[in-house]
Amino acid sequence: MTSTSDSGRLRAGAIGRREVLFQSITAMAPGAAIAASIPAGAGFAGGALTLAVIVALIGSLLTAFSISELASRIPSAGSFATYASRALHPIVGFFVGWGYVFVYALVPALLFLQLGFTVAGTFNSEFGYPSNLWWPWSLVGIALVGALALLGITTSAKTGTILGSIEIVVFLAAGILFVVHAGSHNTLSVFTTKYTPKGFHGISGVFAGSVYSLLAFAGFEAAAPLAEEAKDPKRTIRFAILGSTLAIGLVYVFTTYAASVAYGPARFSSFAGAGAASWIGLSRDFYGLFWILIFLAIINS
Repeated sequence: MTSTSDSGRLRAGAIGRREVLFQSITAMAPGAAIAASIPAGAGFAGGALTLAVIVALIGSLLTAFSISELASRIPSAGSFATYASRALHPIVGFFVGWGYVFVYALVPALLFLQLGFTVAGTFNSEFGYPSNLWWPWSLVGIALVGALALLGITTSAKTGTILGSIEIVVFLAAGILFVVHAGSHNTLSVFTTKYTPKGFHGISGVFAGSVYSLLAFAGFEAAAPLAEEAKDPKRTIRFAILGSTLAIGLVYVFTTYAASVAYGPARFSSFAGAGAASWIGLSRDFYGLFWILIFLAIINS
């Protein structure tokens, strides 16, 4: 998100390293990734899903390093379009830029639909709320995000920093509680292929599961378009892209490990994004009303 001054120009130096870092972190939507995206790979990797996350982290770091190097040398709000134009050809940059726009146009639609379905589905199971009334919650989400965007980059970035921090703290706290609950069942064997399911036994299951884990990293590049609004952009953008990938990647590894040992790595292939075998389900079974914090963190994400 960007804002303009009265003269129609981007506000140079409007945000610092912390806000730029959280632009990438919140774009990754770690809460939703931990609770929904990564568990989608459990059917392939099973109890070795933690290893699959590490594979995805390595691949994402390699990509993040390449993007951060370009961002440190060509700081521009055009980001990928500018990189391609200068490094390859202006025509390539033209197509990259428009492709980037079209892809990003799909993201809000997906997220707001998921917001509506998640809220309506949870309220339906808990309070009998009509599950077909998902669309009002999508509209609420659109209104809130739209209002933050209109308030400008400074306000929206600070809000993202606060809410993103809360979201991460909630899942880290839940992960710690899951590890404590697992007790003697904590094991390093989840970092091997021991618990991959029969249909995807061995390293093939790990790589199949890592595909869904890679989706959880999408968004680390979101800091790049803020180059003309960030302080010391050549260093700040590079730090944000690499820092967000590594930091959130480690959060993914820990939380996936925690869920695996708490639920049981031998049956983790049945773990999912909803129901009893999910983050909300385990939180409810182990710690009662703590599931509400998980639910709110997912919605926030």
